[in-house]
Amino acid sequence: MAIMHISDLHLGVKRSTGTTLDSRAQLHKHMMREFERLLSLAQEGGHDLLINGDLFDTFNVDREVEFQVFKLLRDWCHQNPSSFLVMSAGNHDLSRDNSVMSSFHIVARYLEITCNNVMVITDGLTALKHDIWVIPHMPNQEMFDEQLEACWAVAGSRMEGGFLFLHANYDNNFAKEADHSLNVSAEMAERFKQVGVKLVFAHEHQQKETGNVIVVGNQIASSVSDCLGNTFKRYILVYSGEKEVVSKPFWDVSDVNFAKVDWRENPEDFTDVKFIRLTGDATAEESVAVVNQVIRWRKTLGPNTFVITNAVKIAAMEVTVGKLESGATNFNVLQLVRDRVPKALKSKFEQLENLLGDHNV
Repeated sequence: MAIMHISDLHLGVKRSTGTTLDSRAQLHKHMMREFERLLSLAQEGGHDLLINGDLFDTFNVDREVEFQVFKLLRDWCHQNPSSFLVMSAGNHDLSRDNSVMSSFHIVARYLEITCNNVMVITDGLTALKHDIWVIPHMPNQEMFDEQLEACWAVAGSRMEGGFLFLHANYDNNFAKEADHSLNVSAEMAERFKQVGVKLVFAHEHQQKETGNVIVVGNQIASSVSDCLGNTFKRYILVYSGEKEVVSKPFWDVSDVNFAKVDWRENPEDFTDVKFIRLTGDATAEESVAVVNQVIRWRKTLGPNTFVITNAVKIAAMEVTVGKLESGATNFNVLQLVRDRVPKALKSKFEQLENLLGDHNV
């Protein structure tokens, strides 16, 4: 029997940018259908199921969403009595107010009452088997590091290898400065590699693999940014006895589901695409035309296109200013800032420009 790993489902998400009320409703229905499909795949394979964090998008989603998710998971547990459902908390699942119970905890508690094959992980390092461990999201990096050290000590004493499931970033120096997003350094990953342990990450939505690190990525896209970087979404099956990981494609990031399109194109040619990123260049004088074209895309495609984002790069307007001595000159304000950014920060400034130019967060 394998453990099927899924994560970062972000059910109950409410996208505002690039959506309408109707398209948000259609996106929710789509995400719930995809969640059901994942549950069916786990059932068909007879697998245990690990939801490795961020089942929900926020700590408090609509009660209707809570009930839908509870019912689906309860039915899965009842229909698969010989399989286990493991729910590990992610950063989006936990409440920052101890007086408020999060949606994750509400659903988890009801499942524990109604099912006998559910394990909920919220407090720290937990062993699923002698060679499989899970660390949920922790309140801060210091506490997270303590859990990593504890797991390394156990794995190092046995030297039998295994798997450690995490909800964190891998080798991200920015993440370790923020309590809401934890980090595992490359040095720590290497220490686990020396004792034969593979690290399986949730939290990051784009998949990658290096050495003993497996970043699975999320399975259900809910934004344009979720569609960038990979050609498909996947889940993985972990076979602990054989120390084997099998990657399974789940959702194709193709022209059918996602497209980057020049803003001048005809929207009627893209009626079946679910996520669209409008791109291209425009002059300052064309900025109004770009806005009108985005509106046209939204009206033409309707709610079955879930998200349409505007990543069109509009040239900065030339501004004329007077100089005390040499008369008037033209200058580009944005270029002026670019020219004065220190060389060491230029790549970060470019990332910031791209982020501000793309409204799909």
